[in-house]
Amino acid sequence: MARDTSYYQLVEAIQTIVSQTTAAQVMSGIEIGEVIAVNPLQIRLDPKTVIPTECIVLTKATCLHSIDMDVDHITEDASGGSGDSAYAPHHHGYEGRKTYPVHNGYCDELEAVRQAIYKILNTERYQYLIYSWNYGIELADLFGQPIPYVYAEIQRRITEALLQDDRITDVYDFDFSNNSDDVLCKFSVKTRFGEITNLEKGVTGIV
Repeated sequence: MARDTSYYQLVEAIQTIVSQTTAAQVMSGIEIGEVIAVNPLQIRLDPKTVIPTECIVLTKATCLHSIDMDVDHITEDASGGSGDSAYAPHHHGYEGRKTYPVHNGYCDELEAVRQAIYKILNTERYQYLIYSWNYGIELADLFGQPIPYVYAEIQRRITEALLQDDRITDVYDFDFSNNSDDVLCKFSVKTRFGEITNLEKGVTGIV
């Protein structure tokens, strides 16, 4: 069986952390980061801390890879054409070794920004100790406020929250609607990798 180098690198890294933690008699910390680039891979822990690709160890369960498999099967009967004997139903055997790509949800730069936008706009600012005070959006104090005020504040707060991410260069094309006590905001963003349009953020129970 082939040795999975990335797996053993991760095991060795964990062993080193445990050893150093034990020696120092302190607890290890757990950090939650955000993928901000995939080629090369970079993970941001907070606005000032970015982990470069050379400091990241991934297992095959978290990245694109290929596997080789032995195959030995017979195809199903298939036919085609317009009655020509050359296209009569037939099957054949296939035997050999084939390489299959394995996808594990690894996304490109623009999709990573889209996911970051969703996460930012669904995190109430100042409420979670694991995040910087610059992360997230303030919406809780808008409940009970007049609709015109809410429209203006949502636009300002969405813009402010998203521009904390240095991959986003502009937030524009705002459009608002409300249904009873619910407000829906639609907008677009411009990023270093392209534009993302038709984004939405809804706030319920405003009035």
